[in-house]
This record gives sequence, structure tokens and C-alpha cells, in this order.
Amino acid sequence: EEEGVRWLERAAEQDFARALDILGDCCVNGRGTQLDLVRAAEVYARAAQQDHPPSLFSLGLCYERGDGVEEDMPRAIELYTRSAESGYAAAQCRLGFCYEIGKGVETDKKEAARLYRAAADGGYAAAQCNLGFFYLNGIGVERDAEKAVELFQKAADQELPRALDLLGDCRREGRGVQKDEAEAMELYRRSAQLGYVPGQCDYGYGLVSGLGGKARPAEGAYWLQQAADQGDARAQNLLGRCYRHGTGVPVDQEKALEWCKRAADQGYAAALYTLGRYFERGECGLAKDQKEALRYYRAAAEKGEPNAQNNLGHFYYNGYGVEQDYAEAFRWFERAALQGLPAAEYNLALCCHKGRGTPKDLPRAAAYYEVAAEDGDPDAMYTLGCWYRDGDGAMEVDLSAARSYFEQARKAGHPKAEEALRALDGQKKEEGGSVWKRLFGRRE
Repeated sequence: EEEGVRWLERAAEQDFARALDILGDCCVNGRGTQLDLVRAAEVYARAAQQDHPPSLFSLGLCYERGDGVEEDMPRAIELYTRSAESGYAAAQCRLGFCYEIGKGVETDKKEAARLYRAAADGGYAAAQCNLGFFYLNGIGVERDAEKAVELFQKAADQELPRALDLLGDCRREGRGVQKDEAEAMELYRRSAQLGYVPGQCDYGYGLVSGLGGKARPAEGAYWLQQAADQGDARAQNLLGRCYRHGTGVPVDQEKALEWCKRAADQGYAAALYTLGRYFERGECGLAKDQKEALRYYRAAAEKGEPNAQNNLGHFYYNGYGVEQDYAEAFRWFERAALQGLPAAEYNLALCCHKGRGTPKDLPRAAAYYEVAAEDGDPDAMYTLGCWYRDGDGAMEVDLSAARSYFEQARKAGHPKAEEALRALDGQKKEEGGSVWKRLFGRRE
């Protein structure tokens, strides 16, 4: 390598642009010469004066990162733009990323998509992956999962770790491609072995949960540990759960709490929610503390975590650690329900049913109960069974519908559904009120 650098230096003395660019790379990486970012920026600048596209791009990176020069994002954008306009794919991709996140320019998702497309058409794997992500989520382009998969596949064929991981997600969920959990795990494995941290997390979780085959919890915990040690918050939270329940590792409540806290310290919503549960229930070595539980639930809820939103609503509904406030409870139940959480859909229905935090509205309550029941909430199934049996709420008597809902509730594990079914089979109603009045109830 040192001999190679000597020849590069001879060519650089003649201002040969490609030699200057390669010499700059050697200075950046310390290959064949001492690592020297100042010298790298200087030789890139000499080549950039000749409008050499790779050097324009590399010098832009120096100004963006402050490597060997004073950080100057406008100057970086200028250099990226000159390189991109010449068709250099790496610069097109980097400039697209700047437009995506609004770094040095105004955020413009459509312009980002245009630049990613230009680089992707040139076969640049990172741009193919980024454009695929845009198509998958409808960012700057019309949503098209099949197009996303096509782009992910092109990048994955070049062994781009992120593309392998995202393609694995599509295979696991059946988005834009036939669902295949075993294939998803193979893609996660390839991504993980290439050192991609989210891929390590996905592969580890798949092994723990038995995605696409038999669970291998010890191996899964190993990969979660790899990702957690590199600071991945999701992996840290999942590893904490492994230690909590002894999945692939010995039960260790201290380590469970430690990893959960490390994820929570990064603002990871699921970990904040988990800490809230630990404080509410007095688990994992923590004393019960409703105010601390409330604090963590609120932090997770504000980040959009639906279970935390529902639990925060429950705290306001009952006045746990906070002054009772039905209107605030309804607001949080609604936010969680909009994300499809069945328990929150049930609680929203309950508020409409009883007129708490919102005007009493039985037809609206019935609609929410039906949505919650369709999404698998056993309390909603049971309530609808009672309403159809007794003609209560917004329903007319319909014993066939009542039986159907009670049977669904029984299968879902509702503790009173079996008794309700026996009542339908001839158990005499108690005097002074319907069986529904005796049976119906939920912790409030």
C-alpha cells in the first residue's frame, strides 16, 4: 500500500484528478499513509477544482462533517449539487438524503425521491433502498409496496444490509410480496451477519419468537445482545424482556431492569411503557408507585405508544396518581383506539355508554363495541352478547346474536361468558333485574 501511495503522489503532483481523489481516500482511511483529514480535504479540493465528480462529493462530505475543514453545510450542498448534476450517483443519493431530512436545505420529499430515483437508476444500492422505503411508506411518491420490494431486491442483490432487513420485513408481513416467514428469517440472517444492527435485532427476535420455524431462544438472545451492546434501543428492550422471563438466558430481574432502563433512556416508547407497567404492578424489583407509573406512561403515550395511551387513559378514568378526569381519559382512549388497540376501543365504547368524558351515546357505544369485538376484545364481545340478549343499549333482542357473541367471548377467555351461555340455555333470571345486570361489569 505504501508503494501504491508513492505512485499516487507522483501522479497527484501532475494534478491528475483521479489520483488526487484516490490519494484523498488513502488519507481519510490511513491506507499506505498516515491518517490525515486536513491533507485529504486539500487533495480533494485540488481535484474538485477540475470538476471531478467523486472529489466534489468527497469534499462535500468533508464540509458536512467538519473533517479537515471547518464545518460548512451550505458549501457541502453546493459541492453535492455540482457532483449530482454530473450524474455521480453517490452525490445524488447524499443530496437526496439532505432534502429528505432538511439538512442544509428546506425539506422536500419529492426532490429527495427524484434524486434517489436518479441514483437508483444508475444501480446505486443505497439509493435503491432509500427509494424503496419511500414507495413502501408513500413518502414523496404514491405508495406502492410492490415497487418497494422490487427496489429492495435490487439493493439486496448487492448485499446492502439495510435492504436485506427491509426486504425481510416485507416478507414477514406480506407487503408487496407473498408472505414467507422462513424467507424473512434468511434475509434477517444475512443482514445480521453483515453487521447491520437493526438486522441483528430482527434476526434475534425472530429466533426468540420462532418466526418461520422452531424457536431458538439462546441463539436469539445472543443476537439481541449483539445489537443491544451497540446501542439499539429496541434490542435493549427485547433483551430486558428475555432476562425478565428467562427466555434464552437465565432469569435476572436486575439485568431485565437495567436493559429496559437503557432503552428508556434513549426515549424508546416501548421501554417507557414497560417501566410504567413495572411501577404500576411493583414488578422487576421496583416498589409500586402510581405517580412514577403515570410519568412513564405519559412519556410513552406522547411518543404514540398505544398501550401507554390506553393505560394513561385508565389512570385518568380512575384517578390513579392523578386527579380523576373523564374528559382526559376519553382523549387518551381515543388516541389509542385510532391505532387499532382493542382494549382502547372497548374503553372508548364504555365512555360513550356511560357518558363519561363525552355525552352518553348508546348507538355510538355500540359501534365502538362492535369494532373492539371484531379486533378481539373479550369484554366487548361479552357486552354485545348482553345487549343483544336483554335488548339493552342500542340493540333489540336477538338471542342468536347474543349466543354468537358469548361464544366468541368464551373462546377469548372472558370469565363470565360460560355463565351467560348457561343462562341462555334456560337458567332462570333473577328477580329485580336481568341477568345482564348481575353479570355485566368491568374494572373501572
